[in-house]
Amino acid sequence: MAELDLERKMFERRTFRDLRDADLVRALKDATLARCTFERCAYGSTAKTPSERRLVRSVNLRNCRARGNCSVGPIVVENLDAENCRSDRLFIAWGAVYRHVRLYGRFGRMLLTFLPTPVYSHEEIESFRLADRAFYETVDWALDISAIECEELDIRNVPVRLIRRDPRSQVVVKYEKVLALRSVWEGLDMSGTPWQTSLRNVLLWKLEDKVLVAPKGLDSYERHIDVLRLLRDAGVAEPD
Repeated sequence: MAELDLERKMFERRTFRDLRDADLVRALKDATLARCTFERCAYGSTAKTPSERRLVRSVNLRNCRARGNCSVGPIVVENLDAENCRSDRLFIAWGAVYRHVRLYGRFGRMLLTFLPTPVYSHEEIESFRLADRAFYETVDWALDISAIECEELDIRNVPVRLIRRDPRSQVVVKYEKVLALRSVWEGLDMSGTPWQTSLRNVLLWKLEDKVLVAPKGLDSYERHIDVLRLLRDAGVAEPD
């Protein structure tokens, strides 16, 4: 296993296997990783309270790859640029928060979501939610996804007002409209996209708002764009 030597600032063409919190310090800062591969790595999942969160700050990722089940837990990510970072499976960020994180170029499948139950208790999850709310009150923007080309990007736990996006291919839906117009969007032909399920999940999880992201670079991209246009025309998605 290649070790992550934190005294170095540049890592290139390295392979890191089975890294966990015990192998890494609490803060990963001021580094560039280019053409590196991560296999079965996880970071930050040991935090059970907001004060135990680990930190990634001022890190650049270029043309990196994730293989196997790679994930992060409820970490804080600040000033991170990631370009052309692919994964061979769904990459999940569980309960992380973001400030000035830019994702651009080609990506695979990504899910930015809440902390999982029953791994975390109701009380633990609530403490993180309160901390997240306070964190985002100090953030001018959290994520920039306007130039991402991804197979799938599902963002469930970041306020939409803090996400920089491409209005044509990344549209906003809000809970109130999704609820009020349920009979309308349930009657639309959204075949070839996952958005019938996404809109149902907005209601199920009572999400205040959500971004629907068309997968640039895939053959089905134009089909997704057509469905986004339908949702806008029906008043379900915001008009931008």
